[in-house]
Amino acid sequence: MGKFILKQNGNGLTFAFIKNQKILMQSCRTYLDRDDCLNCLRSLFLKLAPSSIEDRTLEEAARLSNPKFEILFHATDGYCFRITDHDGNIFATSRPWASKLECINAIDDVIKTLYPIL
Repeated sequence: MGKFILKQNGNGLTFAFIKNQKILMQSCRTYLDRDDCLNCLRSLFLKLAPSSIEDRTLEEAARLSNPKFEILFHATDGYCFRITDHDGNIFATSRPWASKLECINAIDDVIKTLYPIL
């Protein structure tokens, strides 16, 4: 399993999800303080079902409602995932993966780490 860390930047805090000393996912916004960041994480993941994974690499795939995980493919980088919040805004993005299976496994790591602690 991985772990979430908070990182200070010039304007506040961001978070990252790390496993085996590699960043798998990081936040797309800055939070005022630790409580703000943790409350946003808690709020999102309590509404985000572990089965809410939309594979946008498949044309026929059903479009799910937000919040959700989305699997994407970029010709230059490979597979990645992002998490959208209840308004459809991008909450966090992953690093690129060589295969879709690696990307899905990273989503699974996030889910296995977060849901037991919420």
